[in-house]
Amino acid sequence: MLDISISEIIVVGLVGLIVLGPKEMVEVIRSLRKIGNNIKEYYNEFLAYLSAELGETPSDDYVKIILDQDGNPQKVYDLEKIKPYLKDEDDPK
Repeated sequence: MLDISISEIIVVGLVGLIVLGPKEMVEVIRSLRKIGNNIKEYYNEFLAYLSAELGETPSDDYVKIILDQDGNPQKVYDLEKIKPYLKDEDDPK
């Protein structure tokens, strides 16, 4: 997604460790994690606000958003509800 390799992350971590030292580096990592968690929380609040403002659309019945293990939003479809809308491959329409 951000196109950052593991080697680049290791180099940045080592430079940070040398420049800041181990005690300050731990605090920097905690701060970055706190910022990341705040961004996720604001994003989820924004999604909740948008869905409340826009109201329930017909697609809300069969499309749900869940968070995966990394906290990224993923669409989940209820196949039983969308089956009538799917084009049958054997159907010559």
